Amino acid sequence: MKVIGLATGPNHDDIREMSSSSDPGFRWWHLLTRYQWFVLIVAALGWLLDCMDQQLFNLARVPAMKELLKAQFGIECKIIRSSELDVDGKKANLIGDICKKLEADYYLSAVGSRDYMEKTSFFK
Repeated sequence: MKVIGLATGPNHDDIREMSSSSDPGFRWWHLLTRYQWFVLIVAALGWLLDCMDQQLFNLARVPAMKELLKAQFGIECKIIRSSELDVDGKKANLIGDICKKLEADYYLSAVGSRDYMEKTSFFK
């Protein structure tokens, strides 16, 4: 089988002809131009960074939160994940169980959670 690749550009003004059956070292990437390599590498890096984005965010979140609380509010804190506690439930009930478990005096939340917090007896 013959494969003919047309490579155009400043360094590739020729038609390359390669035979995949007679040349055991032939690979599809032999036909790629520099520009095509560039596009392939940029696309692969974009995919990799997209996949790793959430993981990088998760790794940076805890130290950033500690630093923000200390710098802005002077609060020294220990961050505990709910998975480390023996609690279960959904939404406000879960938050209520966590507060009970940690013997919390206060719970701070965003304005958007006010509706379901007011409906739960724990937060009254």
